[in-house]
Amino acid sequence: MKIKFIGEAGQGIKTMSLILGKILSEHGFFVSLSHDYGTGVRSGKITADLLFSRSKIENPKIEKPDFCIVLNKKNQKRLKKKKIFSRNLDFEKTAYEKFKNKKFANMIALGKFLRQIEIDIKKINLEKKLPEKYKKKNISALKYGHEIK
Repeated sequence: MKIKFIGEAGQGIKTMSLILGKILSEHGFFVSLSHDYGTGVRSGKITADLLFSRSKIENPKIEKPDFCIVLNKKNQKRLKKKKIFSRNLDFEKTAYEKFKNKKFANMIALGKFLRQIEIDIKKINLEKKLPEKYKKKNISALKYGHEIK
C-alpha cells in the first residue's frame, strides 16, 4: 500500500509517519518511508511517502498513492483528484472540538487509519511509540481516532 501524508510544518506529519512505520514494521510489513520538507519551522509544506508490503519493496517511490492523509480541509481542497483518506473529516477541526487543540489531529488521523488497515491498537504498546511531550493526550487522540467509523 502506498500512503502520502500531506501537511504543513508543525502538524506532526513526520511524527505520525514515523510511528506508523514502526507499528507496521512490528506487524511484519516491509516499510519504506521518506520525508520532504522545507527548512522553515512552523511554516511550509511537508510530505511523507510511506509504502508497506508483505514482500520486499523494490521501488520506494510513490507516483500514485493509494491514499493521501491530509489533516485539514484547506489542503484537501488542493488535491481534488487524489484519493483522500476520510475526505469528509477535517482532523484539525475534530482535534480542536474534542481536545481543544488542533495539535492532536495527527494522532486522530493515525488512529483512524490504523482501524482502516485493521491494526488492533490494544496490542500496541503506545507508551513506547509516542513522544514524551503530550503523551497521554496523544494516546487519547489516537484511541479516539481508532473509534471513528
